[in-house]
Amino acid sequence: MPSARRPAPLSVSTPHSIFHDGRGFHLLGFSVFVCALGLGVFFVLPHLRQRQMDARAAAVIRDLRAFAAGINRYARERGDWPAAGATVGDPPVGLEKALLAAGWNQPTPVGGRYVWAPNSVHQGERYRAVIVLADREPDPVTTDRAQLEEIDRRLDDGKLPTGQFRLGYRNYPMWVIEH
Repeated sequence: MPSARRPAPLSVSTPHSIFHDGRGFHLLGFSVFVCALGLGVFFVLPHLRQRQMDARAAAVIRDLRAFAAGINRYARERGDWPAAGATVGDPPVGLEKALLAAGWNQPTPVGGRYVWAPNSVHQGERYRAVIVLADREPDPVTTDRAQLEEIDRRLDDGKLPTGQFRLGYRNYPMWVIEH
């Protein structure tokens, strides 16, 4: 009796095989991955921005306190505030060596440069001793209100119109040492 041969089973194509050949991602899997990545970025970016803002605020506060301590020491030793430097970013006269070593002439963490402004008028009021954060090309000082309020909240009363850290001439942030 001859043996009966069975025909080979036919391969059936399914819609699944159009999107997946067994070696890579499914289109749906890839879409889920991209969506999850987007959501992760969406939730992480605000946290990273806040950390960056906190770091800048801490650095400005550290600088202002160090500079104010040096300027106050000078005033105690000599009986008066030092004279202002000639241009934006110049340290107070007599404190060049100490303040330049502390980073006075570098851009501030929020842009601009530190300026010593004794006996100056800001927003219609005269101040005896002030450190201003002012624009200097190519580094403008920030106008980000949230950043400035964060500095004020940590350093002072949390209100930019009042206290020792406030907005002065041209709305530049300033640290009042003596009013």
